[in-house]
Amino acid sequence: MSVTPPTPPADQAEVSVGTGRSGGPADRALVEAVLAVAAGADLESTLRQILRSALELVGADCGAFTAAGADRPGDSVYVGIDAPGWHRLTHSVPPVPVGKATRHPGTEDDESRQAASMLAVPVGVRAEVYGSLTLVGKSGGFTRGDEELLTGLASAAGIAVADARLVEEERDQRRWAAVEGEITTELIAGACTEDAFDLLARRSLESTEADLALVLLTERDSPTLMVVGAAGAAAGRPAERVDRAALLSTAEPASGGATVLGAADLAATTALGRIAGGLSLGSAVVVPLGGVVEPTGALLVARAARRAPLPVGRIPAMAAFADQVSLTLQLVERQRTRRELDLLADRERIARELHDQVIQRLFAIGLALQRTVARNADPLVSERIHEVLDALDETVREIRTSIFDLHAEAGGEAGPRRRLADVVSELTRDTTLSAVVRTSGPVDALVPAALAGHAEAVVREAVTNVVRHAEARRVTVTVEVTDHLLIDVLDDGIGLPDDVARSGLRNLAERATEAGGSLVVAAARPHGTRLSWRAPLRGAAPRRRD
Repeated sequence: MSVTPPTPPADQAEVSVGTGRSGGPADRALVEAVLAVAAGADLESTLRQILRSALELVGADCGAFTAAGADRPGDSVYVGIDAPGWHRLTHSVPPVPVGKATRHPGTEDDESRQAASMLAVPVGVRAEVYGSLTLVGKSGGFTRGDEELLTGLASAAGIAVADARLVEEERDQRRWAAVEGEITTELIAGACTEDAFDLLARRSLESTEADLALVLLTERDSPTLMVVGAAGAAAGRPAERVDRAALLSTAEPASGGATVLGAADLAATTALGRIAGGLSLGSAVVVPLGGVVEPTGALLVARAARRAPLPVGRIPAMAAFADQVSLTLQLVERQRTRRELDLLADRERIARELHDQVIQRLFAIGLALQRTVARNADPLVSERIHEVLDALDETVREIRTSIFDLHAEAGGEAGPRRRLADVVSELTRDTTLSAVVRTSGPVDALVPAALAGHAEAVVREAVTNVVRHAEARRVTVTVEVTDHLLIDVLDDGIGLPDDVARSGLRNLAERATEAGGSLVVAAARPHGTRLSWRAPLRGAAPRRRD
């Protein structure tokens, strides 16, 4: 007669399996999990192997590793069920408390009993929690032994997730370092800043798998940031200004200055909506450029609403990259400023030598020729000497104009002299007309902005009339600055026709009246037309460089 030994309580039986003797199924499962982690397999394969081992040993229907936070939905792994089914099954179950396992006993109803018959164990390393391992659907409910087994497997899973995160961080750092090297090389090679900003936006878009990337710079005495580089949904769109407070006000130095914006924050910033066009933005990360305390700009990457936000763990590498790029931009800008200062110093030296040496020598030659005229009795020789003296005077005036040009503002917006020359070149480029532009006096230094606008309009209207109506072969535009601004346009054409529209000339007369000056249009000898437009400078002081 055989005697069947008494069956121990369920909890005790399960504990013996979970903690069992060396070489038992639980021990083998733990060893296999550790070996899978050590083998360096991809994270999804490792987590699937751990879950399969847990389901087989415990006897549950399905299980999952669910990542903590909404920024890493791709890290979640499901075995025995798909993601939608898992969410329907567990939507009413409270989340796993940090650092604690949770068991939910079954109920009377079959569907709710499966949902409640659940064992969840946090997955993490030390104090950092990456998510949870959860098993569902064991007949009779889960025991303490199941919990101990799953806790051991969760430790291996935590190591696997931590290793994957480290690999991801290292990959991000290498990627950002390569981008920084590329941008630095482009800037040192002489690429313009605008191209460098566009390159920065493109590489940031690629490195973060974003849908929109912007590089923004602060504006002097303005609460806005100007978009200077764009990629993704904003590529090719006109430059926009974004409220600085909306992007940088919540940045904290402790977090590297990064600001994380949600869908509501982005929707409230209307400028970003215009920049993104038809793309609905769901999340964005903003890191300051040029320091956290007083940033000179910002780098923004955003993802569409349909996508998960950039994982928080990837933001520090982006912030460190922004710091390095800021230093590079500052260094390159200082080098360019130094080159501009060297250029200005060289121009000052040339202007000084022209004034102190060349002009003085020309004056000496002129005085010698004048003394020669006084001693000369031949009228033909005297006439020839006077022609040479006139040529010397014209040369001195041209040299003085060159000196004023050398003193003019460098590296910034073109001055009035250059803009007037460009207007003449533009209007006569595709014609047979020979155009000459002569300037005399400190045009760039003394002509104020308002008067320069009048001057440009006068030259444009006068030269346009010559091109269209004068049938001329040559036009000479003279711009002279003394205590007045004089614009003289002389052509050798057929004269001003009677049937030409006078509205343009009336506009020039009105501009002269507005500036306190005058307009004279008269026939030239032996043929042609001369237009003279004059306006006082009104004591305008020379413009200074900021």
